[in-house]
Amino acid sequence: MDHAKILADASSLENWLSKRDQKYLRNLNRYNNNGQRREQIWELYNDPVSYNYGASDGNALPWPIENVIKSCIDTKVSKMSQVKVRPFFNPVNGKWQTRKVCRIGQQWSDQWYQRQHLYQMANLCYRDCQIFDRGDVWVDEETKTPRRLRPWEFCFDPAEFNFGHFSRVMVEFRQYPLVALKHLLKTGSAAMKTYEATPFYRAQKYRVYYLLADGIRYDIVDDEVMRETKTGIKRSPVASMYYCPPVKGMWSPSLADDLITLQRELDLVNEKIHDAEENTPANLILVPTLGGIKASTLDAGRAGLMYEYEPGPATSSPATIVTPTSVSPRLLSRRKEIIEAMYNISGVSMLSAQSKKPSGINSGVMLDTLEDVESERFNRELQDFEQFLMQIAEIAVDNFEGGDDLLPKRDGRSSVTWKELQREREYFAIQFSPASALSKTPKVKMEQVEKLQKMGLVGPEWAASMLEFPDLEKSYGIASANRDDIERITERAAEGGEFRFYEVVSLSDLYKNVMNEIMRLDADEENEKIIRNLVEFLSVIKGKMDELAQAAQPPAPPAEPPGPQPGAPPAPPPAAPPVMLGQPSAPIPQAPNALAQQPPAGSPI
Repeated sequence: MDHAKILADASSLENWLSKRDQKYLRNLNRYNNNGQRREQIWELYNDPVSYNYGASDGNALPWPIENVIKSCIDTKVSKMSQVKVRPFFNPVNGKWQTRKVCRIGQQWSDQWYQRQHLYQMANLCYRDCQIFDRGDVWVDEETKTPRRLRPWEFCFDPAEFNFGHFSRVMVEFRQYPLVALKHLLKTGSAAMKTYEATPFYRAQKYRVYYLLADGIRYDIVDDEVMRETKTGIKRSPVASMYYCPPVKGMWSPSLADDLITLQRELDLVNEKIHDAEENTPANLILVPTLGGIKASTLDAGRAGLMYEYEPGPATSSPATIVTPTSVSPRLLSRRKEIIEAMYNISGVSMLSAQSKKPSGINSGVMLDTLEDVESERFNRELQDFEQFLMQIAEIAVDNFEGGDDLLPKRDGRSSVTWKELQREREYFAIQFSPASALSKTPKVKMEQVEKLQKMGLVGPEWAASMLEFPDLEKSYGIASANRDDIERITERAAEGGEFRFYEVVSLSDLYKNVMNEIMRLDADEENEKIIRNLVEFLSVIKGKMDELAQAAQPPAPPAEPPGPQPGAPPAPPPAAPPVMLGQPSAPIPQAPNALAQQPPAGSPI
């Protein structure tokens, strides 16, 4: 497409969504401090202390700010951070190649999520949902890395979002370092001249425009297309999550929007409390006019206020010190009501936000019930959070292209490319799976694993893996070595007909693994070549097992001479050989011994 049209459409996407900047700026200021900071939402070079604190007339000190909005948001983020979603590649009884790419894809996914800190990134996106309305992660197909976007950095057509069909989307950054874009800059372009003159200068705008209808990516620097790349991407590379799904269009409230009016009322109450405390004297000293003491001659300083009065007739009283009440009890009660209302609206209990027991909750059962109610309150948000992490994995699988291997190349490691993974994409599903269904308490986790072993669901080679204790890593490597080697041996036999393996491998475990593979692949109507290789390999293993069993069999004992028959006279003793006088005795030749004809012990029969 003509670059001029691309630039015009990129500007229109930006203009459509510029109306949200004021809302985002308001909520950002409200979350950070008192909501009175003034700056642009895109500005990165700002003064961190440039806040306009509210203060009363005649009082230069600012009144205290109780940021309950931030307390509610941080508490919810802390609760959601306990959720670890693990994308599970399920081959759904697939064939050998499908199961292989799922196994390698699972290894890639586990490593990728940990290496790219996706769980921490997802928590920050969840916080963006609470502050603004939405959180986004851009899965960059060029660098194969995820990147958190601020809500104002993702542009799209609201109508296309409403109907669930994106034809183009755009990622936009401002004040982006030119040194990070030098590989994109064209020779002779304005951006290149700026970079050559000032290498550490910043681009005003860096935009990545995806024309999904044609599968083309445009990299735009300061309103100039620097690169046009044919990617073939048909789905949006940005995963999004809302605090509250929009009723129509793309606009949605956030938790900060729900609480901001109550927060402002709380600020007003705190202002009145602050003024009352600042302007009410600590002590009020009443001085009678007939007592011989003049109020003008006394100075209480900041500790009190002198007030002269006339006592009644024929009465005389000394100076009286009165401690006035600075704040109305109703004002303090109203402050407490507002704070409780804000926590109730957000669904956060005092127990979670303030680390203290709410009034009326006196037993452990009641505390557990309270936590269960909180969990039910956030069930929809939990489902959206899980789907958000799953969506990131799906975008990566669908959009990452090329012949690169999923895992780094290494001798002896199975290799699967992105093309091979996408070729099998319709035959497997990416499902949700918790990172661990076991308890986080080490003692309880050990009891759960031990119970699974007694039930026969978990073998000893998996126990250390499930415990995930760092001090058991060495023993886990020893326990799982046999299993890992068996899987690799089976793969070599199935794909290449290679039947060699070291004698240290457990033949019984290898035989059982190959037997299970044959039955599973036969049920899925696998390619006959793979099944034939495995059947032939199974016979080789069986032959090895028979040889070892025969070699380990002890030799048969010698046959005993037959005993006398019942009723028969006893046999006479053998006659002694005659001895000739004057000549040496010579041994009489004996019949060959039957034991000498047996094979030596341990030799195969």
